[in-house]
Amino acid sequence: MALWEHKPGFSYLLVLILCLATVVSPHSRTYTTPSVTHLTDYFPGVPVDRAFSKAFGASNVQFLSNGSMATLALDKISGSGLVSQSRYYYGFFSAAIKLPSGLSPGVVVAFYVSSLHHCLRVTD
Repeated sequence: MALWEHKPGFSYLLVLILCLATVVSPHSRTYTTPSVTHLTDYFPGVPVDRAFSKAFGASNVQFLSNGSMATLALDKISGSGLVSQSRYYYGFFSAAIKLPSGLSPGVVVAFYVSSLHHCLRVTD
């Protein structure tokens, strides 16, 4: 004898679960991502080579792709840095940072954003 012959409530519950599983199943329709505005659409693009100057380690800074990207390097002599030519109260930036290959003890790979405003000194 089957289990549901003794308990009719169990068979109804099993049928209900199977029906719900087919209704909720992701195979019934394909998922499409919602149409949203990207964060980068809110800010005008500013070429890095026109908006920033080499702060230190100039030999380790290279501007690429018509100034839209910058490569900052670290060697045994110096690191490198950029400073903005204008004040920014808000904006969007991205960075891809990688650790040097091999053993690199003592190397701190970081990205700092700081404010040099005379009333407010903030480092993020």
